[in-house]
Amino acid sequence: MSFFSLIFAFLAEQVRPLSESSFVLRTAGRWRHWLSTTFDAGSKPAAHLSWVLAVLIPSVIITCIAGLLLDLHPVFALVFHVFILWCCLGFRDALDRYKAIELALSRNDLNESAQLATGWLAKQGVIAQVPPRLEAICRATLEAGVVAAHRHLFAVIFWYALLPGPFGAIAYALSAQARLFWGARQDALGEVSRFWFAIIDWVPARLTSVGFAVVGNFEDALYGWKQRAERWEDPQRGMVVESAAGALGLDLSPPSMPESVEAAAAEGVDAVAIVSATDQQPTLANLHHGLGLITRSLALWMGFLFLLTVVSWVS
Repeated sequence: MSFFSLIFAFLAEQVRPLSESSFVLRTAGRWRHWLSTTFDAGSKPAAHLSWVLAVLIPSVIITCIAGLLLDLHPVFALVFHVFILWCCLGFRDALDRYKAIELALSRNDLNESAQLATGWLAKQGVIAQVPPRLEAICRATLEAGVVAAHRHLFAVIFWYALLPGPFGAIAYALSAQARLFWGARQDALGEVSRFWFAIIDWVPARLTSVGFAVVGNFEDALYGWKQRAERWEDPQRGMVVESAAGALGLDLSPPSMPESVEAAAAEGVDAVAIVSATDQQPTLANLHHGLGLITRSLALWMGFLFLLTVVSWVS
C-alpha cells in the first residue's frame, strides 16, 4: 500500500496542493498555539509534554483511525492514507516558489526574485535578507529548494515507508511544523522542539544526502557533507544543502565560509579543498540543474521503494 499511496498522494498534490489557509493547517496551528499558552510553564517537562501533545498524540490518533478503516475495507484505508500524505507532502508549494524565482530571474527582475527568495527562507525559519544579486539569489533558491525537497518529500517518504500506517509521515510533518512554530524561541519549548526534530530528522537527512550523491557528483557531494556541513548553524540543514551543492559542482556555503585560500589557511581549513571543483558560484542555469537533481533523486527513492514492494509481494 505504501508505494501506491505515495504515487496517488503525489499526483493529487500536483493537481491540487494543500493551501496554507486550509482547515488542516489552521487547526494544527491553533492546537500548537493553545498548547504553548496552556502548558508552557518554562520548564523542560512542560515543554516535552507540549511537544508530545502536538506531535505524538495526533499521530497515534490518526494511525488508529487508519487501522479502523483498514478493518472495514482496504480501499477506505488507501484513500485515508492518500489524504494524510497529501497533507504531509507540500512539495508543490516549494515547486511553485522555485519556478516563480526562476521566472523572475529570466525577466532580470532581481528585486522581485530576491524578495521571493527571502520570503521562502523565512518560511523555513531562516531569517536572512537575500541581496538583489544573481549569485546570492541562486544560492538562496537552491538552498531553500533542496531543503524543501528533503523535508516535504524525501523525509516524509522515509518515515511513511518505515513505520506502520501513516504514523511516521504525520509525526515527521508535525515535528517539522512544531520546529518552525517554536524553534526560534530561546526557552525550554524552543529547545525541545529543536532537539526532537533533530532526532527525527537525523536518518532522513543522511539518506537524502546519499541520494543526492548517488545521482550527482558523488565525490564532491561527500566532501560537502563531511567537510562543510558542520560549519552551518543547523548542521543537518547544512548536510543536505552541501551534499546537493557538491553533487551539482557548486559552492552553496553560508557567508561565514572563508572566500579565499588565505582566509581558509587562517581558519585552519584545507586550502586545496577550498579551490576544488565545488568553488563554482551558482547561476540561473544551475537552478534548472538543481531541479533535475531533485527529480533524479526522487526517481531513485521511488524505484527503491517499488523494489521493496515487489520483494514483499513475492515473499
